[in-house]
Amino acid sequence: MPWPRRPSRAFAAPDCSGLHAADTPVPAIDTLNDLLNAILRLAGETPPRDAPRMPTMARRDMLAAAKTGTTWKALLAGGSIAPHLHSAQQHLGAPGSQGGPETQHAGVFTQNAVLAYDVARMAFRRTTSFYDRIQQLNNALWDEPAPNLPLAATEAPGDTRGTFAGAVLQNIAPFCETPEFGLLKTLVDANIGAVPTDWDWNGLVDSVAGWINGLNLAGLPGALSTAATALRNDLVPRLNALKDNDPARESQRERLFNELLRELCAACYGRRDSQWALENAIKNARRFLYIETPGFSFTEGAAAHNYTRNLKTLLQNQISSHPGLKVILCVPKSPNYGPGYEQYRAREVKDRFELVLDLPTANVVCFHPVGFPGRPTHLESHVVIADDVWALVGSSMFSRRGLTFDGSADLAFTDLSRRGGVAPSIATFRKSLMATRLGISGNGFNSRVLMLEDPSDVFHLVRETLRDGGLGRIERLWNGRTDGVVFSEPTLDNNLVNPEGVEFNTLNALVFALLGNVPL
Repeated sequence: MPWPRRPSRAFAAPDCSGLHAADTPVPAIDTLNDLLNAILRLAGETPPRDAPRMPTMARRDMLAAAKTGTTWKALLAGGSIAPHLHSAQQHLGAPGSQGGPETQHAGVFTQNAVLAYDVARMAFRRTTSFYDRIQQLNNALWDEPAPNLPLAATEAPGDTRGTFAGAVLQNIAPFCETPEFGLLKTLVDANIGAVPTDWDWNGLVDSVAGWINGLNLAGLPGALSTAATALRNDLVPRLNALKDNDPARESQRERLFNELLRELCAACYGRRDSQWALENAIKNARRFLYIETPGFSFTEGAAAHNYTRNLKTLLQNQISSHPGLKVILCVPKSPNYGPGYEQYRAREVKDRFELVLDLPTANVVCFHPVGFPGRPTHLESHVVIADDVWALVGSSMFSRRGLTFDGSADLAFTDLSRRGGVAPSIATFRKSLMATRLGISGNGFNSRVLMLEDPSDVFHLVRETLRDGGLGRIERLWNGRTDGVVFSEPTLDNNLVNPEGVEFNTLNALVFALLGNVPL
């Protein structure tokens, strides 16, 4: 996908940096300033932009959007744009592909003006620094589309208006969106109940500018010192130049206000939108949950906080209160970590195995997808479908890392068109995914095709297929051991493998020393 030349035309965030091979060792991080400096050292603002990230953090977003005239179109998925993205019929060896790991992606394309615009704004944040973005948003090209009107009872859906309702979600650790804003966190904390509600004079710009100008820049480490100086000498003048008190431009002022407030909040506190969406989905699931995810592990550490959720416990509680609830998990056999992260991979496999075994076996089944017989399929996208009425698709993962630490974007959506208590469009999506995983094809007279209609039947089909050895399509949950290979227990701290975004900067420097020469 070509990189854009004009911000009104297209935006993409295709890289998956962070957990692939790198050369720089992880530094010791003792203070917030050390952490901010490390994040800025890992950033690159030249196109294609390598957005700021914490040590060992991935930016997994795949977003693209284009505007033609007044029409927006957008795509949201997970993974990276690479040759292996172009493949099909993996059970036949992906004929005609350029080779590479057998990887499957799921995504969402939309040409609904409002939703596509939201995806474009998310992609814009990913690919453009806040300094340039806030200026470019002060342009009619970025005017919000008119809100969608509900369809009349007799009105048929069209290309731009339909029955879907959705929201774009973002997940990112604190301090990774404009890291130098992290220097303002104590001031934001102190004024959290009195944030101005307007943009212009005596509004948000003046407050932020006053906070920045009051910073003590003495003694800051190199990259952070440069960034903090840019806050004062570059960003403050840009913000002040955007004030004009013109009532005719109020919609643009509102857009700028929301963008500055969002950036400030994301920089200081991070975002974990998908965690809250999944919490709600699990609590409302009655018949089944289908979860297809690149990573599956615990989502809360030893201590619970108001910003954390233990989704495993929520699953157990929901199954206990609704014994008919079935959960089908599809996870790659080997988690997707690059060279240098073998201990990360081994640790996640161990934690995943123990977590799944602790779930009720009568209600939960887990399998690994297979591409060409004998070769595991990698997964790049996170898909969760609840009761065929709600779905989440994107680049997060069902783990603490994937929901609070790594950078990702998801789309949560439902279809208001229902038949027999389900949304036919979401049911078709779920059946297509599961047919691919289980190698089911043919028409409705095929018994296996008919079993896809009822998730309870599919649950038992998966279980019976695993008992038969997987039939070359799926495999049993792997315990990390391979015949003929000497096994050693992973020793890496699981708080590093599966970190919490808010708590990452409080890890003791001695823990980082355990990483040795593990790349950033």
